[in-house]
Amino acid sequence: MKRIKTSSSKLKVGFKGIVYSVDEDVLGVEYSPETYNFTFRGGVLKGDVGVSEASGYNRNSVLIRHALPRLGSGVKINDVFVYHRMTDGEYDDRLIVQTTDGNFFNTKIFEEDIWHAMPYPYTKERVCGVSYNYEGNDVFLMSSKDIGLMIYDGETAEKVEGGPGFSSIAIHYERVFGVESGKENQVWFSSTLDPTNWTVSGDSAGYVTFQDECGDCIKVVSFLGYLYIFREHGIYRLTAYGDQEEFSLKKVFTDTGRIYKDTIVLAGDRILFYTDEGIHAFDGYNLAKLNVEIPKIFTPYTAVGAYLENKYYLACKIDTHEDYDVVRTNNCILEYDLKEKSLSVLAPIDAIRLTPMAVHHATDVLVVSGTGETHRLGMIDNKGKFFSENTVKKYRSPYGDMGTDRVKIVREILIDTDHPVTVIVTLDGQDYTYNFEGSSRGQKVFVDRAGHKVGFTLTTSSANAKVSSFIAKIDTL
Repeated sequence: MKRIKTSSSKLKVGFKGIVYSVDEDVLGVEYSPETYNFTFRGGVLKGDVGVSEASGYNRNSVLIRHALPRLGSGVKINDVFVYHRMTDGEYDDRLIVQTTDGNFFNTKIFEEDIWHAMPYPYTKERVCGVSYNYEGNDVFLMSSKDIGLMIYDGETAEKVEGGPGFSSIAIHYERVFGVESGKENQVWFSSTLDPTNWTVSGDSAGYVTFQDECGDCIKVVSFLGYLYIFREHGIYRLTAYGDQEEFSLKKVFTDTGRIYKDTIVLAGDRILFYTDEGIHAFDGYNLAKLNVEIPKIFTPYTAVGAYLENKYYLACKIDTHEDYDVVRTNNCILEYDLKEKSLSVLAPIDAIRLTPMAVHHATDVLVVSGTGETHRLGMIDNKGKFFSENTVKKYRSPYGDMGTDRVKIVREILIDTDHPVTVIVTLDGQDYTYNFEGSSRGQKVFVDRAGHKVGFTLTTSSANAKVSSFIAKIDTL
């Protein structure tokens, strides 16, 4: 009888991250072609990414929180803003929401409160806004093409006569800068210390016009002493310290790929944003594409970015193999950990807007969510849920022939998991399911199934799942 040569191996299914660019037939088992709702922390798989109900803070402690008021039935949100202000020496920051029916509401962040209807303006166009200290008072400037420029002081809103309507606004060296809505080749600036003065003169207000191939101006950002003007296909740096006669403008980047406005965020000592070629980091002088693979983003003009504690978040729409009867603006949040250089995908969820809420001693990322008649306000957290529901977490290894057409026999699986998980072994298209309970000790199950192609899928709905190791013993004939 001819002896059949057999080789045995212990295959450590690793948790080194997600790889989209390599065909899974040749992708190493330490990487995953598809993972949702798990994070990769130091080689361990954790189910600790999620969204919870939005909360406010105690003035003296970030640990003491209260629920923010819920929006009324039928309320849908266009955008959310943080209005920074002090009242009688105490923190009095507010959240402002603009609804899709054109109204504005605000609520206090450091006190239990309700949503208060704001006075004029009324607009269904998305507005831009920024906090500003004007004549010793903390006010909020808001603007769009149809309302022009408004100054809100916490009680009343006043229209600035002659003020341009902006699609992006920023404060830089006590001037207001903005991209004029409807004339996206112009960036305006106000008189110093006076957002009500837009009279063009050599010592007051003025504007910069662009006539080149870089496309529309999409955002203005004050960063490291300069004003950066982001355009569809490039970035300009404006030196604007005081006297406008000394202003100088320089092109610092140009590209054929499109920059997406709502993905542009300040991230410490750099600016992060998404283009048709991926996520980029800009330090004011140099641009670098981050070495991170992300899934293909559909309708990238709906993508929205935010930054918090060394993580870049991108709400966007990807192919999650879900039921597309559910219509979502964005169906996932990508979390890229810049320190660990790892990507996590929270999906399928509803994520319309992301807004950083940085108020004195507290920082969170707000999430506007909803596909129905009512939107919810949440916060990104590490509890493994989407609001009150546990997310379904999935990790899939590559499915392939492991580099040989010989028969593989999966003898057993060894796993170290703190919470219940299900492991699916796929052999030549046939699935075999094994359930494990959570345990402080490693667990083993005998499989003894054969096939040419092999793959493994791990799923759980436990809120804080943690899988430390996953090993398959395989004989190859």
